[in-house]
Amino acid sequence: RQVTDTVKEQAKQGQNIVTAVENVTNQAAQITNVTKEQAHGVEDIVKGVANAREQVKQITTAIKEQTISADRIINNVEDVTVQANEVTAATKVQANEVEQLAKYTSEINRVINLNINDVERTCAVTRELTEYSEEIIDALQELAQ
Repeated sequence: RQVTDTVKEQAKQGQNIVTAVENVTNQAAQITNVTKEQAHGVEDIVKGVANAREQVKQITTAIKEQTISADRIINNVEDVTVQANEVTAATKVQANEVEQLAKYTSEINRVINLNINDVERTCAVTRELTEYSEEIIDALQELAQ
């Protein structure tokens, strides 16, 4: 009974992780749109990326905790055939969830890298425009004299 409850709790935790990853993916998509629309919003984008990385760290910690729990379950069910089958099924579900988590994490990293590249390009263009503006101002001042 205790093992079954633990397995069910692990399945719930797995679902919570998937939900959290979906939330992170949605946030990354929003950050991408903001980056394309407003070059001067660079600081907000950097904060969003930091939050996404923090959420990924939290998810990783949760996975490590689940792995420890799975090891305890395996030690407790060695002599119980029915309960061992339930643990096996739950482990397969978790493996699929971890695989999905890895895909989501990879996608998040890809989006973050795209955002960073966009921000770097925006900064470079802004610096170049600033230099051109200064040159124009200098030229106008020389003409005015």
